[in-house]
Amino acid sequence: MKKFIYILGFVLFTLVSCEKNDIDNPDSILKYDYASVVSQNRVSLAKRLIEAFDTNPYFASTVITECNKKFDGDRNVLCKSLFEISTPDNSKVSNIINNSLQVRKSKSTINDNFTSSIITQDSLIQIYYYISEGCDSTSFEGIVVKPGNYVEGEKSELLVIKKDGSFGYIRSDVDPDKNYLVISNNERSDLYENIDKRAPHSQPLEISSSTTVDGKIMKIVRAKFTSISAKRTVEDWIDGEPEVRLNVIYALIDPITKAIKESRNSLCMQKIGLKMDFLLIL
Repeated sequence: MKKFIYILGFVLFTLVSCEKNDIDNPDSILKYDYASVVSQNRVSLAKRLIEAFDTNPYFASTVITECNKKFDGDRNVLCKSLFEISTPDNSKVSNIINNSLQVRKSKSTINDNFTSSIITQDSLIQIYYYISEGCDSTSFEGIVVKPGNYVEGEKSELLVIKKDGSFGYIRSDVDPDKNYLVISNNERSDLYENIDKRAPHSQPLEISSSTTVDGKIMKIVRAKFTSISAKRTVEDWIDGEPEVRLNVIYALIDPITKAIKESRNSLCMQKIGLKMDFLLIL
């Protein structure tokens, strides 16, 4: 779910996200259902990755390295890109996964070329590397699987496959105190198709205004979340940093008559990962 930020006349500043369904009774927090084809494919991929981490000494570091490239601002990598690269021992990632023991045990025809099949059915599937505060940036406890029917903001328990192959569950609404890889869907790739490619994704866009109030130029100088809990009303931990789109609506003023000549609308993407506040500081 995309998050949008609107500035109307450089005064009104609101952040829109999904409505959160608070659950006060912890006993009412349910485990997600993974029955859909997309969900089952993600679970299967997690199993194959866990096996590959155990059998190939270079594979885990390769995945983490690709996640840390932050192609869209978060520590993630699209699987369609990851599957095409090779580990330092020249083993192609797609071959490692397609030739896993998990694949050979299955009789399903999808396993003839699992990596191609999963991309066809789940084109924006990605691996996200969540790093807990204070933890190192090279290890992880297991792989959390985001189901295809995930409802943002809904308190639930998500399936996690640990490094030893055992299964467990982890809360979707509580930031873990350990590192995890997360199999999910990328929410930003489509947005980048329409962004000016001349502006590097890793660089923030400077946003200022020529509109004045009492002769003073108005400019955004800082915007951030006031707390992690405020941030979590916008984006769950399994999805990384919030996506931000800036929509500026302003008027062109006649310098002589001071009358409005025309209304204008400007749209741009702000730096992914920017921490936004609910109160605009001018």
